Amino acid sequence: MLHAEGIEDGELGIAFVGKDEMRGLKRDHLGIDEPTDVLSFPIDGRDEVPEGVPRALGDVVLCPQVVGDEWRWPLTHGCCTCSATTTEMRWKRASGSCSA
Repeated sequence: MLHAEGIEDGELGIAFVGKDEMRGLKRDHLGIDEPTDVLSFPIDGRDEVPEGVPRALGDVVLCPQVVGDEWRWPLTHGCCTCSATTTEMRWKRASGSCSA
């Protein structure tokens, strides 16, 4: 999937957390006091990185208690968010199409 987004290499962290920790993360980072299925914390995305510096895509945090058996779409959504450029993320946030 990342290859299809134009990402040839990079580091992506994936964490699984409980409902209480996910609620705390969403509250601390988005100001919304409720658990969610996935949160993304993008770093470099597809922005230019200096030569020789590894691309850090960011971290995707999933909550199995919220996601359940339908984890594939939230994981894909989180990865796509981390692979966006800074400009794309600003547009998505401004348009309301991205809550990550």
